Amino acid sequence: MKKQFQFNLTQIAAAAAVCLVLGAGIGAKNPSWHWGRVASNQPDFTSLSSLYDTLQKKFDGTLDPNKILEGARAGLVGATGDPYTSYLTAEEARQLQDSLDGTISGIGIEIGIKNNHLTVIAPVAGTPADKAGLAAGDIIAAIDGADSSQLSLDQAVSKIRGAKGTQVKLTIIHGSQASRDVTITRDVITVSSVKSEIKPGNIGYIQVTQFGSDTASAFAAAAAKMKQAGVNKIILDLRSDPGGYLDAAQSLASHFLPSGQGIVQERRGSTVTETLRSTGGDLEDVKL
Repeated sequence: MKKQFQFNLTQIAAAAAVCLVLGAGIGAKNPSWHWGRVASNQPDFTSLSSLYDTLQKKFDGTLDPNKILEGARAGLVGATGDPYTSYLTAEEARQLQDSLDGTISGIGIEIGIKNNHLTVIAPVAGTPADKAGLAAGDIIAAIDGADSSQLSLDQAVSKIRGAKGTQVKLTIIHGSQASRDVTITRDVITVSSVKSEIKPGNIGYIQVTQFGSDTASAFAAAAAKMKQAGVNKIILDLRSDPGGYLDAAQSLASHFLPSGQGIVQERRGSTVTETLRSTGGDLEDVKL
């Protein structure tokens, strides 16, 4: 059983090692387009400068140099064809950082698409959504008066989140009741990435929603609780975990693996550049 866990967690940890190329120099007033000729083993970007010159001469409209530079950066990274290598603007990077820190500005609900409807999975206790009476199973038919049926989940999340103190109006359908509009004031929401409980039969349950900045400490606290209770079986729930910080995944794996055991290797081609190993943990004898 332990071998099965090691294999699965290694996959999770490897998937978490996403290469993020962050937007540098966003907002520069005078971006340079004349990159010039470079070494023979590097791409020649002079044609890109020439293309921009053509746009300046031929484009019927106003060009925003910074937006075009953003597009060039995104295209450069996207041309790798690697789904784990992506370009983030400064704002996207900030949003990702906030998410991994477990801190967002919103109303405090988990949502999903069910039966083609944007649906409340659960409100977070004590948050504006909870206080406004939103409940699991509620359908969000509209956001600020705009129909939500054609929105992707990411688009819906983007529309519901917003700066602290601002408001969002949701049109809610609860069961067979008539729709109602609920206006909710956004606030800063802090959500732990680790949830745990001891189920009947002295079985521990630990859910990890992402490998965030709090995961290592929160999981250590949950592991200590399980150890103190004498739990000898644990359900480790990693469903829908999108990844996050690799060192957080390493810390989690270390609770179940002997010290020094390899967790994940980082490679460039056939060359191993780094091997992350277990630091040894307190749950090695627990069945998963």
